[in-house]
Parts: sequence; C-alpha cells; structure tokens
Amino acid sequence: SAVPLTDDFCWKTFESWKMQLARAKTLADTLAARHPDETILLLSHGSPVTHIFEVVSGKDWTVHGVCGYASFSTYRHESGSSEESGEKTNGVCWKEAIVVNNSTHKLDENSAEYKSGH
Repeated sequence: SAVPLTDDFCWKTFESWKMQLARAKTLADTLAARHPDETILLLSHGSPVTHIFEVVSGKDWTVHGVCGYASFSTYRHESGSSEESGEKTNGVCWKEAIVVNNSTHKLDENSAEYKSGH
C-alpha cells in the first residue's frame, strides 16, 4: 500500500472522515510525486474516490456526487513550484479536475443520461 493504515480498523471501528481525507491527500500527493509527468490510474470504490476529489479539488464531495458503477475522474498535477493557483504539497501542485465522476462509457448510447453526458 502506498499509504498504510496506522491504526487497526474493523467493522464498527472505522476511520473518521478527517482521517480518510488525510489518507486520500497523502496517497494522491505521494503517487503524484513518485510519478511526475506520468499518468496514474487508481481504482477504488466510492468513498476513497470522492475523498480524493475533495482533497485535490478543494470542493465538497457533493459536487462530485455519488460514484456510479465504474465511473472515473481525471485530475491534472504538476511537480515542483508553480506561480499559478493550486494547492502545493510535497512538491505537487494540483491544478484542475478535467473529468469528474464520468460513467457514460457504460450507458446505453440511446439513454437520456448518456446523451446528457452525466
């Protein structure tokens, strides 16, 4: 694991929301710093995906929305210093969310949801 858990969690003993956000931020920044100028693919279920959105974009998870089955998001980062706005941590500056919570690849092409791009 890129970011190991430091506590023992089990059913009914869960990470707090703040702990999940901190771990998502550490994971995103660690992987981006290890792989500058590379594409990183992370696969997960809804909660970690929305937490990464929160810490990378600075927006509330409700802007992201509930993850659909097999949805994806794409974020742009830069390593090193930057004059532009964006949060810089561990030499990583998160710039923008390019695609957020997209699941059109799995929809029927004739459906209203597919045609709307959501």
